Amino acid sequence: NNGGIGTQFTALAKLYAKNGHFVTVVFTEGERSQNKPFSHWEQYYRDEHNIKLVGLYRPNQNYIGRHLLESHEVYKYLKTHEHVFDIAHFHDYRGAAYYSLLAKTQGLFLRNLLIVIQTHGNNKWAKVVGNSEVLGDVGELEMDFMERRAVKLADFVVSPSRYLLEWMRRESWSENTNGEAVVHPNLMPEESRRKSSSRNSDGRNEYSDEQEVVDEEHEEMRKKAAVDELVFFWSPRDA
Repeated sequence: NNGGIGTQFTALAKLYAKNGHFVTVVFTEGERSQNKPFSHWEQYYRDEHNIKLVGLYRPNQNYIGRHLLESHEVYKYLKTHEHVFDIAHFHDYRGAAYYSLLAKTQGLFLRNLLIVIQTHGNNKWAKVVGNSEVLGDVGELEMDFMERRAVKLADFVVSPSRYLLEWMRRESWSENTNGEAVVHPNLMPEESRRKSSSRNSDGRNEYSDEQEVVDEEHEEMRKKAAVDELVFFWSPRDA
């Protein structure tokens, strides 16, 4: 019903780059890598997929919640690159888009940047539904507020399932101020799409329907902006 932030954003970034767009992926955990140096992955995505990978600066300030620091550093990055990108594509987790959307809605910066929030499972959903836990400290309440505000203020909201949107409504999340959220399944990685297509006994390409949905969303965004430069922001759940 939800989830797979890294898988989904990687697949989507590759698809946009393959279709000729200039794509930057910003990793909000900085230049942290579980295997091989971060520089290896920078070169890999640049050479193999024409994607620019950026490790976001992480200030060493332990007295401020990580979610607040990340969201503010994201805002500073976008402010510095205000005239570079046409679209910024965020997930909902930890409210990374919060400060950027505040600046945009208050008319301070980022006026011409189209900001998309893609719901994958906010922090409260992950804690309560996924792990049968509760929000246990002030930081998690802050995060919950930031996630809710980001979904409300975004230019577009996309969800992989209607279930997740209905759960958010039951939890009294405010509706997006710019229109109804779009529902479509997460995009499968290209490798999985190829395997799925090769297994079809009737010769039908299972990828075609998903591609059509993604193209429809892409075309809807084109009505509001000339989509040439996209930036994706990714925060891992296990950080």
